[in-house]
Amino acid sequence: MLRCKTLVGLVTPSTSSGIFISHQRRYIAPIVRYKHKFKTSKTSIEEVLTPWHNVPYVEQLYRKRIDTENMMIQLLDLLKTKRTPKWALESQNHLACPVEDVIPSPDVDHYRNAATFAVGLNQSGDICVGSVLTQGVIVDPSKCLHTTQDIDRIRSFFQRFVQSYRNELDLPLKPYTRDHRGVWRMIEARHYKKSNRGFAMLQISSNEMSSEELRHLKEKLVEVIDADESGKEVIQCLALQIYNGVSVAPVGTPYEVLWGDLDQVYEYLSDQKFLIRPNSFFQVNVAAAESMFQSIQKWTGGKNVTLLDLCCGTGVIGISLARTVKRVFGIDIVPDAIASAHLNQKINGVQNAKYICGDIVQALPNLLKDLKIEPEDDIVAVLDPPRAGVPKKVIQAIRGCDKINRLIYISCKEEGGVQNGHELCKISTLKTRPFVPVTSFCVDMFPHTAHKEVIILYERSTGDDGKKGFK
Repeated sequence: MLRCKTLVGLVTPSTSSGIFISHQRRYIAPIVRYKHKFKTSKTSIEEVLTPWHNVPYVEQLYRKRIDTENMMIQLLDLLKTKRTPKWALESQNHLACPVEDVIPSPDVDHYRNAATFAVGLNQSGDICVGSVLTQGVIVDPSKCLHTTQDIDRIRSFFQRFVQSYRNELDLPLKPYTRDHRGVWRMIEARHYKKSNRGFAMLQISSNEMSSEELRHLKEKLVEVIDADESGKEVIQCLALQIYNGVSVAPVGTPYEVLWGDLDQVYEYLSDQKFLIRPNSFFQVNVAAAESMFQSIQKWTGGKNVTLLDLCCGTGVIGISLARTVKRVFGIDIVPDAIASAHLNQKINGVQNAKYICGDIVQALPNLLKDLKIEPEDDIVAVLDPPRAGVPKKVIQAIRGCDKINRLIYISCKEEGGVQNGHELCKISTLKTRPFVPVTSFCVDMFPHTAHKEVIILYERSTGDDGKKGFK
């Protein structure tokens, strides 16, 4: 039996079982020895995309609980330097803060509403729209458990299109390759279960195409979707993106809507409606996101709370929580995302929110400098960064805004979350008051994979007691 002194209450020696308690469910799982860096042959696409597809779900939750505790151990270890915060020296259980119960995903299979598919050659040398098995080999991922069947229907539509397409010379086009030859690059597919609305974007390289050839491709794509009843059932808007760069197209790369209406692409989260744009992030597991926001609300709600939604994207977090707080301010650097946030605010009749397009480093201090703050006001920030976390300068900007009392940090990658946590909590020569981790929990946003969302509540250090003071 696996023993870990940080899992008090989770591992029961007498029964050799792991106990998971969420707000709605209780799990009892047999304990097996878990090595995080396990080996896999990656001989199938299931092992690439959903490496835990054969692992019982209760054990998946157990692993993610252990990983969350390991993340808190790493954070505490990083803080133990010559200037260790006093609360870190007094930690009794090797954790930076307590870890609450794992919140499972309401949908364990077919939960993912978005996917990006590559276009290349399969093992037989035929053109294929799918996922990368090994370098240079693309395979059909339809048997994987994570994406919805409607996402696969979008993939199948493009599979039929790229296989059958012929240019004006009646020649097929080739997939884009590493030597910058070919046309087909990738497909972005999104389909939302509650609204039954979908979006698809074909990305191509136009290096080898004349303007006439490009025009012909656009016309043919519109002609095919018009005639494809199966495709029209899952695609409400179809776009084309041209990118001739070497690697992945950067956020904000322009696209052209060829067919349908982008305003018809939306999803419901709880009882609110959100428009979605190609260059904007939206939660890939809506049911699990609803559970996460419900849990976050206990830390953000209050009639005197000013909520700062940092890296706000399309405004989902702030708009979802707006009714429970005094006011919301959202900041994001992506113009497309802020435009969507404004639309979503209007659609949902939210009157107490304002969205700002800009870099947090400049926009946040400027906002708080000009903001009228009453003595009873409580300033709470939510930071939902990209997978790698945010740059050090963003953390410094947050620490430098002394009016922020609490910070909820949402981490989807351990390394970025630990590094940003270290920057938030360490004793700095900049003389800004650090934060202290108070509690944390994990939401299983990505079943059948090792990925998860870890949510950490930080409070501003007061420096006047053993819990939050520092040496």
